[in-house]
Amino acid sequence: MASLAQLKADVMLWLNRQDVDAGNAFTSWVTLTEIQIAQTLRHRCMVTTADQAIDRPYIPLPPDFATLQSVRDKTSGEILALKDMWSGHWQNGQDGMMWPDPVSTGTAPAAARAYRLMGDCLEFLPHPYQPSPPDPTYQFQVVEVLYYAKPRPLLLTTDSNAVLEQLYSVYLYGCLKHGAIWAQDDNRAQQMDTLFRSAVTSADLHTQQSDFSGAPLTTELAPAF
Repeated sequence: MASLAQLKADVMLWLNRQDVDAGNAFTSWVTLTEIQIAQTLRHRCMVTTADQAIDRPYIPLPPDFATLQSVRDKTSGEILALKDMWSGHWQNGQDGMMWPDPVSTGTAPAAARAYRLMGDCLEFLPHPYQPSPPDPTYQFQVVEVLYYAKPRPLLLTTDSNAVLEQLYSVYLYGCLKHGAIWAQDDNRAQQMDTLFRSAVTSADLHTQQSDFSGAPLTTELAPAF
């Protein structure tokens, strides 16, 4: 199994330097590489699933969130639509996004049909009905959130994560790039940056191709809610 200790040993070998711990240099290279991985890499090993009850309009994103893949209603199986900042009304009835009041109308509240990213939160549209006073027995809508997670930080020498194990070259080239910058070796830094970008692009392309492998791709029109 790949580990932080192995990564450090390989970086020292490739750079031909033993002073990578000076000023916590190697630690900073790993941190910077993990930031770039979170920003650019979209591999299947990063995909995480979580069930979320829509019990308030704005749901904080998980700490390891990188990007969303899909949001699906757990009951109907329907994919929720993604809205931008300029569409998807939540209270004035446009786009059919207004909640009917279950108490006054005697009808069950409609399920959320869309969402959008607002800062570090997911906003669900329309905003969920919230009983007043709070009812502990009320069943809120539940969605399945599929997202790309940031790699788990490597801190201890024995630490590993899915990206390090499956895409070792991404970590290696990333750390070597930052190590070369630290050593003021511009040519080596450019070379490692090219290799890092190539490794990320290849991994992303593999994910896209494998997502559509196997049986012929079919599509279907989702019925309106």
